[in-house]
Amino acid sequence: MLRKLTFLLIAAAIVLLTMPAAHAARIIGLLSNFDVHNFTGQVCNDFELILTDTTGASLSCDDIAGYYPGWGTENGEPRGGCENLDASTIIIRWEGENVDTCHYVHLGVQFLPPKGNNVRATEGWWTYNGTRIAGLNMLWQMWDGTAECPVGDIVIAQPDFNPPGRASGPWIIQRRWAAINRQIPLSGLLRNTIDSWVTDWTVLSEEVLTPGNRVEFYTPPLDSSDLAVVVTYPVVSLTGDTLVVFYNAAWVKTSVPTPSLTGWGVIVLLALIIASSAWIILKRRKGVSANT
Repeated sequence: MLRKLTFLLIAAAIVLLTMPAAHAARIIGLLSNFDVHNFTGQVCNDFELILTDTTGASLSCDDIAGYYPGWGTENGEPRGGCENLDASTIIIRWEGENVDTCHYVHLGVQFLPPKGNNVRATEGWWTYNGTRIAGLNMLWQMWDGTAECPVGDIVIAQPDFNPPGRASGPWIIQRRWAAINRQIPLSGLLRNTIDSWVTDWTVLSEEVLTPGNRVEFYTPPLDSSDLAVVVTYPVVSLTGDTLVVFYNAAWVKTSVPTPSLTGWGVIVLLALIIASSAWIILKRRKGVSANT
């Protein structure tokens, strides 16, 4: 019985010894702000955005944590509301003041985690009093990676969105990215605000994106002090018109740190061996004393 108990204690310690350490940090694409430029040649006063979950999983208006509190919003919600189109698709309608041609408005959406990773825009529409004027491919981004490994920002152009008045591709994009030691709130994803917080941008080479294709880049592994990755980039037509400027942020979410079970396993194993050996010696001595 004594030998059996000792064996079980040592076996349990070996299990602890061989368990891998937990990797807690992961990247969550939560925030996306964007300047939408009126390229239509006429006045518009509404903007519609259709979002879908790329995995086909459920997506509803309840998955949105908040909106940028600017043009077209009221009491924290878009004036035109958010509507569930089907199980994985929603439409957001911002209804604001007149936007003249060659001007832009600033919009933003924040998703509850982990929805931000799999959501992207499939259609964007400039409208006037609810009538669609021109469509825009939003070239939505997706994040991929963890803090310990390279983090990828992937931009995808939808191939099946070709309405009348669309600013058709190819498009030119030039991204800059930075890792920072703070989690930027939705209201902070603005040109001047981000530039005041980030002093060391990495500027990527210019890329041309055609309908249906994708462009991507990957960062080096992040430092332990980094809490977010930010990316900004304009979407420009081949004629030189700026259509959208994106400001995206992915937060590095870290759970409560846990000590490596490998290190604890060594300590537990040694302690159990010492305790078991002392117990065996003590029992044997008692047995010898009883016999004498």
